[in-house]
Amino acid sequence: MSAVTSRPLSGIRALVVGLGSIGATHVRVLEGLGATVEAVSKRESAEGTTHASIATALAGGGFDYCVVASATSDHAADVKALAEGGFAGSLLVEKPLSARSGEIPSEMPFERVGVGYNLRFHPAVGWLRRQLEEQSALVVDMAAQSFLPEWRPGRDHRETASGSRARGGGVLRDLSHELDLMLWLFGEPRQAKALGGNLGELGIDAETAACAVLRLERAPLATLRLSYLDRLPERRVRVTTASDTLEADLLSGECRTSSAGERYEIDWTKTYANLHLAMLGPDPATVCTLGEGLRVVTCIEELEGAWAG
Repeated sequence: MSAVTSRPLSGIRALVVGLGSIGATHVRVLEGLGATVEAVSKRESAEGTTHASIATALAGGGFDYCVVASATSDHAADVKALAEGGFAGSLLVEKPLSARSGEIPSEMPFERVGVGYNLRFHPAVGWLRRQLEEQSALVVDMAAQSFLPEWRPGRDHRETASGSRARGGGVLRDLSHELDLMLWLFGEPRQAKALGGNLGELGIDAETAACAVLRLERAPLATLRLSYLDRLPERRVRVTTASDTLEADLLSGECRTSSAGERYEIDWTKTYANLHLAMLGPDPATVCTLGEGLRVVTCIEELEGAWAG
């Protein structure tokens, strides 16, 4: 937590549901910000207070903030348990919001609801947004491609939620950060075509690659490429406008136009810290809203339907 020098969340009592890799990250970040953190998990933890269920955790009362970081397939049940248990604070649900549309209602009894798309807080995305304030997109290309077996060292990728369709895995859901960015930056899809499927030999049952071509509200032509198969990682956004080409590399932090360039230090911890600060602060405008999160899930299903048809 070296990027965060103050403890602005002192006095906040937070509950993190799920202690997988992303849940553990949220615990560390929130503690670094000064919050008191408890967790709900089936696995034992040597750190802090861990509860066996949401009901048990809520029996103690007094939580201001909750982060649902369980498997995507469990999000809907966990959100329902929080509502039924009387939690009424701010709720952040990890991406994607749910495995299927209709699982989570569009209205919930919480103070604020957000979805954990922390790439919105990436400095290269901030640079791109500033460039687009003065230019309109003609062609957009987004890519998020890497090799799934290398994601979590020491863990068999075949046993993770990423590789399990039943648990909400597959590139469209797992890498939905890029789809969220596309809709956030360039507006609603007007038309979409897609191809994808279980390619390669990763030994999982979820889709390992997908490509989509879309016409968006503020971009006549956009392409999206997602893959679990690439041994040369890529996470990039390239935008062609009438007067220039803009490129933001989210892995290196390099941002460039045809005539200039900048490089930003990438601190992934800080993207999560800023997400939590926005969720609990006076201006949550950058946070993915409940409505936007629901739209991403619907769009995922539309893309699946496009290649199934």
